[in-house]
Amino acid sequence: MGLGVGYVLGARAGRERYEQLVAAWEKLRGDEHVASVLTKVADATADARNGAREALGDGLRSAGSAVRARTDQG
Repeated sequence: MGLGVGYVLGARAGRERYEQLVAAWEKLRGDEHVASVLTKVADATADARNGAREALGDGLRSAGSAVRARTDQG
């Protein structure tokens, strides 16, 4: 699928070929198995993004606490 997307974005195959590729993608995306996989991938990336956001927030809070502790001592 990634190669297909790259081809659509990078190739100069003309409008007819572009329309063929879009139609093929829509047909593929409409398949229940493919839709299920795409949903799982979207959920997994959302979970990973949320985990990263939480980890970053925790790290920033820790860094802020360390800076405050240092400035209060000095």
